[in-house]
Amino acid sequence: MFKGILADIKDDDRYRHGIRFRAKGRRKQSSISNHIAELEANLNQLSARRGISEYEYWALMLLIHTHDTMKMHAVPHAKIRDRFSHSSLARDFASDYCRDEDLLQMIQQHEVPFSIYRKERKGEDVSEKLDELFGSVRNWRLFLMFIIIDNCISGSSRRPVYWIIEQANKRFATGIDEDWVID
Repeated sequence: MFKGILADIKDDDRYRHGIRFRAKGRRKQSSISNHIAELEANLNQLSARRGISEYEYWALMLLIHTHDTMKMHAVPHAKIRDRFSHSSLARDFASDYCRDEDLLQMIQQHEVPFSIYRKERKGEDVSEKLDELFGSVRNWRLFLMFIIIDNCISGSSRRPVYWIIEQANKRFATGIDEDWVID
């Protein structure tokens, strides 16, 4: 199912244009296409080490190829839920092809765990934000895999990844622990 959707997405001019964009910010990849290549390598490593299902593999591949693809159209520093944030634009783009509400939520929410982590580290009470996040996604096993894939890139701290895994496992039986984190 997702394999066919991904093929259609890759044929879309918006996608092909979006992956050439050179993103700036905390992640210094030279282009979205380079970021995608790094995440595909992470997915393949995770798949080889953990034996994920075919459904999970292709759902993760869809997330990899859509979550940052519309960055070039985003308003800089827009809040994650703003309709002009890269997350919202990516969700809208993906919704042209995919009707899986949980995957669309993962695209929309993919930056939220890091944002909550930063607030918690500043001493803010993040319990409501965590409750909202945990209520917005159903498949936390898949979402944690995506968080690992997206955040275990060169130059990025693994601390936020360990933190969200710990928080999720307090609420759900995900089957994912710190041993899943990619070095």
